[in-house]
Amino acid sequence: MHDEPSKYHRRSIRLQQDDYTQAGLYFVTLGVGQRQRILSTIGQLACILTAFGIVLDQKWQELVRYDPRVIIDGYVLMPDHLHGIIYNPIPLLTIMVD
Repeated sequence: MHDEPSKYHRRSIRLQQDDYTQAGLYFVTLGVGQRQRILSTIGQLACILTAFGIVLDQKWQELVRYDPRVIIDGYVLMPDHLHGIIYNPIPLLTIMVD
């Protein structure tokens, strides 16, 4: 735990009224602790992945192995975070009952 929780607290942007078990498109952001730039470097013409970035890139693409019904749409890997879109075409409760 941090000594100053208010300093490290981030406001959740989740919509309290939304049911995240339902089918839909979900925008996901994964961030590196303390915003360390360990995932990639920005070159003149391209973003160059580091070893950590390569692993995250591979794992992101492998998410469909956990449930092939989930679709990984576009994503972008930045030096200190990843933005991606996951499409869940089937409600989670349906998946759990199957």
